[in-house]
Amino acid sequence: MVHLVRGAAEVNAKSVVAILGFEVKEGDALQIKATGQDALKAAETLAKLLDEGCGDSPGQAPAAAPSVPSAPRGNPRGENELAGLESPLLRERANDIRDVGRRALALLTGSVQTRMEAPADSILIADELSPSEAAQLDRTRVLGLCTTTGGPTGHVAILARALGIPAVCGIDPAALELPDQTLVLLDGGTGILRRIPTEAGQAEARELVGRQAAQRAEESAAAQKPAVTRDGVAIEVAANIRNAQEAREAVAAGAQGVGLLRSEFLFLDRETAPTEDEQAAEYGAVARILGLGVDELSVSVPAIGAIKALISRLDRAQCQTLAHELLQMRTAAEVRERLAVVAE
Repeated sequence: MVHLVRGAAEVNAKSVVAILGFEVKEGDALQIKATGQDALKAAETLAKLLDEGCGDSPGQAPAAAPSVPSAPRGNPRGENELAGLESPLLRERANDIRDVGRRALALLTGSVQTRMEAPADSILIADELSPSEAAQLDRTRVLGLCTTTGGPTGHVAILARALGIPAVCGIDPAALELPDQTLVLLDGGTGILRRIPTEAGQAEARELVGRQAAQRAEESAAAQKPAVTRDGVAIEVAANIRNAQEAREAVAAGAQGVGLLRSEFLFLDRETAPTEDEQAAEYGAVARILGLGVDELSVSVPAIGAIKALISRLDRAQCQTLAHELLQMRTAAEVRERLAVVAE
């Protein structure tokens, strides 16, 4: 057990999100309560994490932009608390809470949520875009999007990157005043939206798009080559995926394994939980696809019996030592090598 304490308040320090929500500020008097065999190490690790800002550097994401007033649509409990936090990472989760609340309300009332329709070759500019709305965008018609709220760590920005749509979240609210059909250029890399660009500016943008397409084609052609630095250091490439289709795309893009398999997506768009057979079929498909090009998942199933036999020969202390060593390793190859040594 390890807790972070400030006055009478304390949080479970095993959760980085809980620590961020605690909003520790410069000059706060803090205490760390830790118990157990690894209490000292846990306290040292937590102190280092706090010193480094928990990965949430000031200025990394834009401040909350003032929103344009809109008709009230119901505020789920917790949204206002998140929106008022100083952490940009947690503040951007308020949009997710609003989205879930609106979708739940629509289902309870039997309301039909209309799909967002956009004209061809459009740049979508909005005060706010929910994750569910972003996921429904027609990428063949929407060439880019801007929102006055949010930031680079919000789910809308993450979805836009996954869809390959240039996006700027946290743009000047003045962009909302642009009339429909205004010709604009959007640079997602620099976060700039240019209105009524000149002929020269349009030509320059088209040339940049062409260069980027050529670079992507070159990167795609080299995707299956080993990821090794010039001085010989191998870099593991892992993808975050949710299903077999994304596993295929990941392998085609050069992934050697899975960093995170988003199993919760298997439970979406249905009224009952998936059966064990359905889950086994989906995860088995992912494993088979990855097994065609990599061996990161293939170690899990055939090695289980051997690993159980190995553990049965070790005493409690040896098992704890081995588990600690394996948790520090980053690749399946390291795990296999270490298990082979122990088994000898």
